[in-house]
Amino acid sequence: MSSAEDRMEKKILTFLANSPRREYSFESLYSNLQRPPPTTLAAGLAHLTTTGKIRRLYRVISPDTGIGIGDFQSIFDVPDNIYDDTSGHVVTVDPEKNLKILYRGEE
Repeated sequence: MSSAEDRMEKKILTFLANSPRREYSFESLYSNLQRPPPTTLAAGLAHLTTTGKIRRLYRVISPDTGIGIGDFQSIFDVPDNIYDDTSGHVVTVDPEKNLKILYRGEE
């Protein structure tokens, strides 16, 4: 691992540990960490999730209400369809439209 990746991992861990929010998208981390090179941020997030220092979460978002309706630990756990209890109907999961990848520091 390069020193830039090591510094990025430390920045991510420090930010998540001191953050008032529990979860962040890649875009939000990118913005909050003063726009680091996207490949360096992606490499840091990948390594931290692989080593278990942070968690990656897959959240299905209701297309009607914009509220999260299901959280999954693996992309393979995300169903093709899910009941949206905020709108009362079944939603087809579309990774490009209603699936968010979030990162969370370990509690």
